[in-house]
Amino acid sequence: MRKFRAKMILPCLLLLLATGFAAERIYAYFTTYVTAKGTVPIRLGHETELHEEYRDWKKTISVENVGEVPVFVRVKVICGSQFQVKVTGDKWTEKDGYYYYKDVVAVGETTDSIVAAIEKSKDVISDFNIIVIQECVPAMCDEDGNMYVPEYADWSMQAEYTVDEEADHE
Repeated sequence: MRKFRAKMILPCLLLLLATGFAAERIYAYFTTYVTAKGTVPIRLGHETELHEEYRDWKKTISVENVGEVPVFVRVKVICGSQFQVKVTGDKWTEKDGYYYYKDVVAVGETTDSIVAAIEKSKDVISDFNIIVIQECVPAMCDEDGNMYVPEYADWSMQAEYTVDEEADHE
């Protein structure tokens, strides 16, 4: 029995030692990937609202600027692979899978409509859904205060933030 205990002590000590070395990494993982509690509203100044109307296998889409600054707008239209979607709109141009609105959308204004239509097939009787993803970025100005044209919109922009370590968190 004593030999068995002596043989078990070494593996247990090695396991304890290995766990000690891994504890720092495990702690780092669980403190990096956490879910925040509470609410802190974040306002970036540019915000849009998507308006959609559906009728007769057509979805009419427009985007309203409800933010605080003029914006550039683009939308992506997605539907099931068994359907062919045809997208039309006078002030919209297709590029890299998105439809870009040709004008700057001022605060409180709404884009002209873009229509996504699906050809009705008698072979397909099932339900379908046209998914619309809309994005906006703030309209940029040059040194003289002139608005850039939408083709120069920076769609790679990301929000930057800092964490105030001394703030009172409740």
